This record gives sequence, C-alpha cells and structure tokens, in this order.
Amino acid sequence: MKLEQILAGVDIAEQTADAACEIGELKYDSRQVEPGDVFVAITGFETDGHKYIAAAAGRGAECAICEATPEADIPYVLVEDSREALALMSRNLFGDPASEMT
Repeated sequence: MKLEQILAGVDIAEQTADAACEIGELKYDSRQVEPGDVFVAITGFETDGHKYIAAAAGRGAECAICEATPEADIPYVLVEDSREALALMSRNLFGDPASEMT
C-alpha cells in the first residue's frame, strides 16, 4: 500500500517522506522494524519513541511518523499526535474493519 493511502485522514504538519512510496507494515517498536516498514514514534510512560528513530532507520524503516523533527537521517511525517496517527493509519491499512460492525 502507498504511504499516501495509509495517511488518509491524518493531520500532517510537515512531510519529507515520498507519499507515493510503497510501505510494508506499521511498527512502533524499533526492534521489530524490517526494511520498508513505517516506524511510529510514540511518547510513552516509560520512554519516548523518538529516541529510537535512528535505530529504526538503521533497520531499514522507509520513514518515521513523529511529533518532532527527527535528528536521524530518515524521511518523516510530522504529526501533532503520533498515537492518534497510528490509530488512523492502522484503520486505513486494514480496510476500516469497524465500518462492518453493527
């Protein structure tokens, strides 16, 4: 699926990632990133996912979804809330399964 399709409905502040690129999966754990995946940096209770953007880039992430401009050399999409962006992107990736619920 193309990045632009995954990002449908996401409020984007800034984007350097190629919207036409094909992506694999969405990952928020840098240790699980594989080449072509999108890494979503989420600020958590114990750690900040933004610290791991460089690690995700080193593992072959296609781009990073983040709330602050990354220091690592990786294409990125800047959003206000990466947790909300992950939810919307997941919905788009999996074909909006909740729309079939009654």
